[in-house]
Amino acid sequence: GTEDHYSDMDFKIAGTPHSTITAFQLDTKLSSGIPIPTLTSALHLAQKGLTHIFSEMKLQTSNITLQPRPGLKPTSPRVELITYSPLMKPNLVGPGGAVLRQLTDKYNISIDLSQDGKCLISGDSPGKVTEARRAIT
Repeated sequence: GTEDHYSDMDFKIAGTPHSTITAFQLDTKLSSGIPIPTLTSALHLAQKGLTHIFSEMKLQTSNITLQPRPGLKPTSPRVELITYSPLMKPNLVGPGGAVLRQLTDKYNISIDLSQDGKCLISGDSPGKVTEARRAIT
């Protein structure tokens, strides 16, 4: 962007709340490079900036109590894993996959069957996933 076009370097840092710089990226257009004292100064300023940002974040969020949600939203897609006897797989698939297609079409879900007896049912409607699970088990 414009900020990169008119400047000689682009310097980004990442870190932790414990004043630790964990990564940085430096792009420069200077053919002579950047003097070590300038780089050292930039890293010290960046560390002070990180410390300030993290302390502000802690101050702003200190009165927030985080609690897990009581459950998924009703509109959230669902995935259920059930087990079945591997001997029953031909019955679940049906001739030419007919039973599997009927289940996926009727309930608007996806079904993945594994060789070891695991069945993954996924869909956009929690009710349809539950109905499909009941039909399979």
